[in-house]
Amino acid sequence: MGFYEGMHIPLSLTQINDIRQLNDLLKEIENHSAPTNSPETFQHHVREATGSIRKAIDSLSTGEESGNQQPLLSSLQFILCQLDNALIAKTMRRYNIEILVLSLKCQLISLVCYRYLQSLDCLSLPHLSTLKRLYSNFGLDSEFTNYLKQSVTQFNKWERNVVIQMDEIHVKSTFTYKAGKIIGSSLNPTDPAKTVFAFMISSLSKRWSSIVRLLPCSSSSAEVLFPIIKDVIRDVEACGLSVHVLCTDNYPMNVNIFKLFSPSRLLEHIVPHPMDSNRPLFLLFDFVHIIKSIRNNWLNQIDYNKTFTYPDFENIQVASTAVFEEIRKLYKSDQHSVAKLAPRLTSKACWPSTLERQNVSLALRIFDESTAAALNVSYQSRYHTSTNSQTADFITIICNVWKIFNINTPNKGILHKDEFSVPLTYNDTRFMFLQRVVDWAECWRVMPDKRGKLSPQTFTSFRHSCIALPCIVNHLAGNCGYSYVLSSFLQNDPLEHHLGLYRMMSGAQYHIGYCQVLETERRIKLSSILKLFSKKPVEDSISLKNFLESCSSSCDQDSHASFSLEMYLSAIQGYSGIELNKQILQSLSFIAGYSVHAYYKHSTKCQSCLLFLTENKEMEIEEPSDSEYRLIQIIDRGSLKWPSSDVIDAIITLWKVFSSIESQPSIFNNFITGPSRSILIQLTTSLIEDEQAEVWRVMCDECGTLMWDVLAKLSTATLNCLMSNKIKNMNSQLPLEPCVENTRKLKKLKPN
Repeated sequence: MGFYEGMHIPLSLTQINDIRQLNDLLKEIENHSAPTNSPETFQHHVREATGSIRKAIDSLSTGEESGNQQPLLSSLQFILCQLDNALIAKTMRRYNIEILVLSLKCQLISLVCYRYLQSLDCLSLPHLSTLKRLYSNFGLDSEFTNYLKQSVTQFNKWERNVVIQMDEIHVKSTFTYKAGKIIGSSLNPTDPAKTVFAFMISSLSKRWSSIVRLLPCSSSSAEVLFPIIKDVIRDVEACGLSVHVLCTDNYPMNVNIFKLFSPSRLLEHIVPHPMDSNRPLFLLFDFVHIIKSIRNNWLNQIDYNKTFTYPDFENIQVASTAVFEEIRKLYKSDQHSVAKLAPRLTSKACWPSTLERQNVSLALRIFDESTAAALNVSYQSRYHTSTNSQTADFITIICNVWKIFNINTPNKGILHKDEFSVPLTYNDTRFMFLQRVVDWAECWRVMPDKRGKLSPQTFTSFRHSCIALPCIVNHLAGNCGYSYVLSSFLQNDPLEHHLGLYRMMSGAQYHIGYCQVLETERRIKLSSILKLFSKKPVEDSISLKNFLESCSSSCDQDSHASFSLEMYLSAIQGYSGIELNKQILQSLSFIAGYSVHAYYKHSTKCQSCLLFLTENKEMEIEEPSDSEYRLIQIIDRGSLKWPSSDVIDAIITLWKVFSSIESQPSIFNNFITGPSRSILIQLTTSLIEDEQAEVWRVMCDECGTLMWDVLAKLSTATLNCLMSNKIKNMNSQLPLEPCVENTRKLKKLKPN
């Protein structure tokens, strides 16, 4: 006999000699394992603990100091949810908004980390499929207005003043079929998107930003984007926000867009507001891009020393030179030293690659106080050349302008003891310095020597931003009640960070597709919505479930309202005349069998439904080469479904409808921009109802399933196969992007 937890258990069945001995043993095991109602059980202790925590939460929520106890309240709510879920099965667990926010944020940061937390027995977190269901049917355009209106209710009058920032991200030129839609087309449906224009709004008083529109484009122009930007401004203003500034980089197309805002069609920093001509709209170029352009123009000088010839800041009649080679010499002299004279300089900052030229942090290592100071020291003690001092003066000018444009905290100037980093106020004395910079840049532009200058595009954007910033600050401080303005809130830093998240959350890939951009933005937006609802008081907020359902329903309404079924019905009138050869028939039969398998796998496993949808595998085929089951017969190893003739006829009708739409380019262009799967299913079911209604308008005697509903699910699975193959064909026909390096090599090796 063995001994286990107070019970004598036989080590083998041969030690049980009587049936009564076996009966007594089973009763003893049953009594030992059955839960009791004794107050000493652990369930009783856990319920007592959860009751005490609920009382503590109620007292904290209704107390006078509930605002000061918010961290403690959040901790108790988290512990309460964990204890409640510990006593129930995993499939029955429920999670509050705080845990949903935490889970979604953790999943966005690192999927591997979230899976590790899920594997721990001490935490109860929602499954990844649960999180995916939250944003699977969550539209971007449909929820934009609802989300902004909910967010605006928490803003004061200063926080409702926003800046619209726009930039673009390059994406893969490819189509993707997902969730019944073709994703990846540009404004022209037949062309895949090469870039995505992102429009973001950022508050001028708090660190809050949100993407308001993503626009895929293959080729764009100022005339195309100008009305779209006006629509974005109108939508933002309709949500209760006030747009004061439009900020973008100094790309030539963006310069042309700014000119279209002006009645004179000239580049101006103040234009009439599109929503109210009596209000000003300020146009600003992102200074982060400008400082990168200045550094790149410096590196692009054709002389060996990379020399800028500029007027002296104190005496514009005197010409000075800024030599980039002096910075490289300074780095080389400090390269192997432990005590460095210019610690900010690195090899990548002095010799950046083409991709590294887009990194602003490397440009700021050049335009830094320590670099200018090191050049001045080297002028006095090492090289004894005046170019060192003049190069340091040029770096100091650009550095001081950067400080004015990069004020991100109210205490930055106090902590750094730097007057250029103090928050900007009405008629600030630094505006005089910016005016001097504008005059200095203009004198530099008109210098007779064409070499050693900034490009005309960089000159224009640099001068424009230095003029626009004082006007923006005076308007916000004088007309909007701002006591000070943080200039970094006007820049595109939030948008650049957001575009970087697209790449990082897509597996740290640089060249991502438009579908990946949409999926990432959907998750980020849902995370913001969950965070918004977790902060709102219960009595002031609507139900999160109702909010998500309203967004999903509005998204469905928008998708179904974008097409007319009558247009497609007239386009497929000759569908019955489409020829069907033996090869396509056998392929469609195989796809029909897969559709039956996909339905049966997720159904109630009703045998009567399966007999209606399939044929007997043992039937004899008289002419194997002509039979529609020939392909299935060759591949089948015992588990494939052989669809019935009625299923094959329905799938053939679906294929003919799809082929009819595909053969008409104008109809197909409208088809790929709408809910493609919904269109085809409605067209096919309407035709089948006229021809085969008596076959499918029946109900299963065993499970009560209507075969008409089964037909819709079979059509969905079939369409997924057809559309996936169509997308592969469209992508294979796209021209390959030319490789500049390979083209250069071919030209070099080409014989004369």
